[in-house]
Amino acid sequence: MDPAIAESVADQIKSLGWNPRVEFAVHGEPTLHPNLPQLIEPFGPFYTLVTSNGGGLLMDTVTKVEALFKAGLNTLALDDYETNRMIERLLENIGYDTGACPFDVYFYPDDKKASPHTRYNGHRIVILKDLNEATAGTHSDVHNSAGDAGPLDRSMNKSRCAKPFREITVRWDGNVALCCNDWPGTYKIGNVVEEGIEAIWQHPRMRAAREALYHRRRDLIPICDGCTAKSYRVGLLPDKKGVVELPLPTIWTKEIIAEACAGEPFTSRVRPRST
Repeated sequence: MDPAIAESVADQIKSLGWNPRVEFAVHGEPTLHPNLPQLIEPFGPFYTLVTSNGGGLLMDTVTKVEALFKAGLNTLALDDYETNRMIERLLENIGYDTGACPFDVYFYPDDKKASPHTRYNGHRIVILKDLNEATAGTHSDVHNSAGDAGPLDRSMNKSRCAKPFREITVRWDGNVALCCNDWPGTYKIGNVVEEGIEAIWQHPRMRAAREALYHRRRDLIPICDGCTAKSYRVGLLPDKKGVVELPLPTIWTKEIIAEACAGEPFTSRVRPRST
């Protein structure tokens, strides 16, 4: 992402008076971005989170982490998954075992209060337990990422999904697909730089997806049909109090969904490498 796009997104959010959690993740390793502190800085007024495998922090770890926190980052969440195993080296680099560590370090879900998705006013590093070992916490559920991380499975097709009600995933070039699990960008909403983030949030294509997912019709949306992503507090939809009703999907809903999925995706689909 160009820092100018990040600054544009941040300025739009500020002007709208939103107070979101801003996460740097998805579609790549954020710590490999040469200007990551510059991307974070415009979002200083908000709770900011980087979810990383630590790959870009193996050299000059303390200096790089300090630069992220100085830019305004609140939480650096390091994902210790099976094929990674860089966390031990990173902890050694910051002097955790010797007591010389200059940072607050927490382990989740061993420390239940250390969820990286919980807003935190200071600066902290959160070590996320390997998904293969975690049995609790928000990072213990594994899903198929709409078929990109596993075979399609329609067992969740009658379940609501909260993602388009609670999040917006801005890609490196400002394009927005339906959600973070739509890796190729099959369901195309628009571009926040060209159209504005509020217009994207209120876009008819977003509205159509919400109608379908509110009424438990994942089957109406190609990228959602067979996705096993699980949402929580789905009774509090579409608003945070759960008191508003959305109309049942209509022909209009299906036409808008078809329009959003027409043509090529934002990027080509890449299957995970087998290990």
